[in-house]
Amino acid sequence: MRRWERRNNESVMWALFAAGGQIGVLLMPGLVLAFGFLIPLGAFGDAGEVFSRIASLLLNPWVSLVVLALLAVILWHCLHRGYHALHDLQMEPPEIVRAATYTLAVLIPAGAWAAILWVSGGTG
Repeated sequence: MRRWERRNNESVMWALFAAGGQIGVLLMPGLVLAFGFLIPLGAFGDAGEVFSRIASLLLNPWVSLVVLALLAVILWHCLHRGYHALHDLQMEPPEIVRAATYTLAVLIPAGAWAAILWVSGGTG
């Protein structure tokens, strides 16, 4: 057996899974608190003005790239967990399901970033 035939990408998959879980655990409580309670209650000023400032910030291609990269690993975490839940339920999905799962985890954030670049005109 050749040396490279034994290698697989499982460690990369699990590293992205772990990163997505950690980012989700660290960011989501603060985002829920800010966007669910503090901003609507006026803790940072008028909610409409705050949301318009956030929207203008997110139209910057570099800021949107960072935000979508963070959301991409969270999405990877969710899809990876869902794929492995099929194994826990004694289902053996075909290879196309695995390929579609991880392809979606890459294409959804990439498509969102392309849409943001299109809306913002691609200017930084």
